[in-house]
Amino acid sequence: MSLIMHNKNYLGEYILFFIWPIASFFRALKRHKRPWAKNIIWLFVAFYGYTFLATNEGFDSFDYMRDLIQMHQQQTELRAIFSSLYTLGGEKDIYDSIIIFLVSRFTEDSRILFLVVALVFGYFFSRNLAIIQLQLQKQTKGYLFLFFVVLILVIPMWSINGVRYYTAANAFIYGVLHIFLLNKKKRGLFYIAISPLIHWSFFFTFPILIIYYFLGSRYNIFLILYLVSFFISSIAIEPLQNIANTLAPVFADKTQVYSDADYMLERQESYNKRSIYSLVFINALKYQILMLILYVHFVFVKKGILKRNRTIYSLYNFSLFFMGVFYTLDFIPSVGRFNSITNFLFIALFIIIFQKYSVRSNEIIYITIPLSFVFILGKLYSGSAFIGPFTFTNPILALWGPGESTLWDIFIE
Repeated sequence: MSLIMHNKNYLGEYILFFIWPIASFFRALKRHKRPWAKNIIWLFVAFYGYTFLATNEGFDSFDYMRDLIQMHQQQTELRAIFSSLYTLGGEKDIYDSIIIFLVSRFTEDSRILFLVVALVFGYFFSRNLAIIQLQLQKQTKGYLFLFFVVLILVIPMWSINGVRYYTAANAFIYGVLHIFLLNKKKRGLFYIAISPLIHWSFFFTFPILIIYYFLGSRYNIFLILYLVSFFISSIAIEPLQNIANTLAPVFADKTQVYSDADYMLERQESYNKRSIYSLVFINALKYQILMLILYVHFVFVKKGILKRNRTIYSLYNFSLFFMGVFYTLDFIPSVGRFNSITNFLFIALFIIIFQKYSVRSNEIIYITIPLSFVFILGKLYSGSAFIGPFTFTNPILALWGPGESTLWDIFIE
């Protein structure tokens, strides 16, 4: 009888999803330790993809939509797609080319394309959250639930706008969590290995993994690297260009795209045009993580507490090393996106550590809470450009979507 009631409870969650997806999504977040929660989150990300709006010609998603229409109308052959891979200055990868090709065989409806890419993105997104919750002894409450919201927004679902990189980032995180938290190294290495097929830049994560493997958990070295790199404002760009010249041509062109002087100037001008508020929320998480790393150092590492848990300690060391390397290279436009990976790992680690050791009322925690709110508000502010009214409906009503106006258009612009 209890098993029947158990299954009925699961069924109710899925019925709620089809009636009102966003309500079931928030319910799944609140009860994220429940077995059904990860699948509801996955389904909602897919539903969001179906209602996703690509209205700005400057967005990557607009290019995907345009490519889909072109491939469908011209019935582009797969051979032609493969012959153009890695020759377009960083514009195409195996993953997005194959996805767009397959969808174009049936339709030019961009809703189907974004549904498919959201299904893939959502799988890794939901499973990464599920792995984290497995490490928790109980449901997150209070400031830890606030941190959990931050975790969700580090790589939010509207990141399917830049689906190549952020899907690869989620796949990479999935692999890292398997290696360090689940002790499933072969499976973890598999997902890390496929991430460059989704976005070419993840080939450069392999040397970091290899170096960490040989160095091991050199905490003091990694902490110094992180702190020094944190305060590095700029270094010469010539080293990257020299590296690019020694790469195979297919990758040299792509690397030069991100280190080209004109590209850097364009990105810097774009950065300078942002509002003060945008700059604040971009840096809010960065400084929150800095303060919490220092807090963990004095409270948990120096006292030998964290070292007792080798699983968490190893992941913590890897995250420090990974972040230190990419902070050093942060002067290169677009390389800063790799910080999203360690931002996710560190926020997840803080949640695990603070719950495990029952950190409740320390002052440093409450000092960082306002930074969490700033980051959350900032992410929702920027995300409004990719959310339309049909996201708040259900799968039946969404058939008449996605519409033409985003929340940004309606409430902000």
